[in-house]
Amino acid sequence: MPPISQSGSGLHAHLVQESSRLPIELCETIIDLIRPGDLDDWKTFPEESRALRACALVCRAWRPRAQFNLWRAVVLRPRERIVPEFTAALRSNPDRLAPLVRRMRLHPLGAVVPLDFFMPTLPNLRALFMEGVEWIAFPLRASRMRMPLLASLTELQFSRCTFRTVKDAFDIIWSCTSLTKVAVWKCTFSEDQEKITESDAARLCAARKRRPAACAKVRQLKLAGHPFVHPCAPMGSVFGCAVTELEYTSRDVFSSLQSLSRILSSYGMLQVLKITGFLLQEDPEKPVPPGIIPSLTAALPNPAALRIMVIHVVSSYRCDEDTVAAICGQEILNESGSPCLRNLLSGLTRLEVQLGSHLIKDNAWWFERMTGRIPSMRDVLEIDMTRSRAFGLYDENPREHDRKRGLLPAPFYRETLFLSIRALGWNLPKP
Repeated sequence: MPPISQSGSGLHAHLVQESSRLPIELCETIIDLIRPGDLDDWKTFPEESRALRACALVCRAWRPRAQFNLWRAVVLRPRERIVPEFTAALRSNPDRLAPLVRRMRLHPLGAVVPLDFFMPTLPNLRALFMEGVEWIAFPLRASRMRMPLLASLTELQFSRCTFRTVKDAFDIIWSCTSLTKVAVWKCTFSEDQEKITESDAARLCAARKRRPAACAKVRQLKLAGHPFVHPCAPMGSVFGCAVTELEYTSRDVFSSLQSLSRILSSYGMLQVLKITGFLLQEDPEKPVPPGIIPSLTAALPNPAALRIMVIHVVSSYRCDEDTVAAICGQEILNESGSPCLRNLLSGLTRLEVQLGSHLIKDNAWWFERMTGRIPSMRDVLEIDMTRSRAFGLYDENPREHDRKRGLLPAPFYRETLFLSIRALGWNLPKP
């Protein structure tokens, strides 16, 4: 206790200091609330990291909890020597710091070299997200090695990464034998460009069979872009055969149905199927293609196992009835002429159709029109309206929305303009 002065100010200061202290458990709870909750929302990391660093400097009692939250989810941003600095920090106290890292995101790191992935082992690292990472300079043999950084992963995501070939990307995925979640989202390949042949797909399947432990535990899969949207897309077995949840995104749903059928053919235990994309009508004179729902049902090797089917689409069809026909098609009939779509999807508990476009009709209208085409699905059908950008089909950078980037063909923009004018109640002659 400090000495009591004649004025008593020393005792007063001491009492104020003692009464203002909070229990350390309460302080740690507040520090926990600052930490990043999800690596997908990486944009909030700078502010949260600064707050956690400030907490670590308050006092010795706050430092352990602040460091725990700082290291639990790590984001490495583009900066000179960022990886060597992170590695040096780990090696300064590997026994205490390395076990703290659970999730890591590289956004975007640029070109990587093998030394970046031979940093000290992170025994508790479970999720690795890579966005905008270039693997072109990565040696072929190095991608097939069991790198310490990838040894303990259960979740791996490549988003807009660049590889030399499709095989290089799969070599990295296959080297992580504990994966349960995989996402390959809009990646590019310098040598394969935008094409893949039947022989390329066959070689990928053969290479996967030679590595039986690869992707043996994968349950959740997210795919978008090359090479999964082409008619010669690899069979789904390149990701193993235990997938129970598939999320598939395509620029044009109808043009990707053939490739999606090849992927679905390997997943007899599939329980959740989510399809996101555009319904493009490039030529209004052409007939509406077969419905998405019946086509997907026919492609499933075991449709009775499916529990949830979600169709998220943005339609460019001028007529809403055509949009209904494109999604639902016609009821599948058995030999006696009775509807059997519900019998095929006997385990289905939710069929969600989420529409994003300049739509005029309300949910009730869409529900009645769709159940009119597939009446057996009335008990599980759900209709939802949403904004187009909620689908994640557009790039975040507004400058990348330019049609010259090839995101959408010109007819889509013409149809969207037509639908917008119609929504305002103006009458236009058909072209």
